[in-house]
Amino acid sequence: MQFIYNFNSLPFYTEQEILLKEYIINFIHLNVKDILKNQNRAWDFHRIESPCLIPRDLVNENYTNEDLWVQESLNHSDVVLKPETTPATYAFMLEYFKHNNALPPVCFWQVSKSFRREQDQATKHCRFKEFYQQEFQCLYTKDTKNNYQENIINDLAEMFLNLLALPVRVVLSDRLPDYSLKTIDIEVYNADKWMEICSVSLRKDFPINPLIKNKPTECYVLEIATGVDRLIYNIQQRQKVFPELKVNNLL
Repeated sequence: MQFIYNFNSLPFYTEQEILLKEYIINFIHLNVKDILKNQNRAWDFHRIESPCLIPRDLVNENYTNEDLWVQESLNHSDVVLKPETTPATYAFMLEYFKHNNALPPVCFWQVSKSFRREQDQATKHCRFKEFYQQEFQCLYTKDTKNNYQENIINDLAEMFLNLLALPVRVVLSDRLPDYSLKTIDIEVYNADKWMEICSVSLRKDFPINPLIKNKPTECYVLEIATGVDRLIYNIQQRQKVFPELKVNNLL
């Protein structure tokens, strides 16, 4: 991860780091899939990819033009660089349900870039203006007796422990977005600070009640969201935290 431009929030990646990013994405996808299927074999998964641009009216109203990258004009643009992936995934899900007989529990996920007008901060905070998000939107019926959020959070934390080989903890989020009934964060300690690497929210804002047996059915969405850039940063930090780790050649 290098910062060649005169900004500390626009990282460049080498070929080795790109391969690491692809490994992280696949590792998380396979593990999340296994974790959910261990709870319920009926889970189905669909990977999608959305454009970097999104219609302005789909963006959460809490984002102002001071937060977003918009085309400068008197009235501002009808499209902006998306600040998060969720609205795009929701849009795809709505279209999918119109034309397919998909039944919960079903997960739609993507890896995509998001863009925010973050203030310049030290690199160690990983508050980038352009960054990769890997998000899983896991839809299930509201009357499901399985509390997926509580039942998988430790498995997700263990997944990140295995990936990063750094101390990991589970904490109740200090902020509760208006779309969430409960948000739990997973943080990693990189010898400098505890850093949030994953947020698991029980969302109540899916805009339709999917038809199940011709009956509209209320659903929750369990959102599992992680920042891929932060994971790369922490893997690289581990090499600095434990410089004594070397190969012992006993031949």
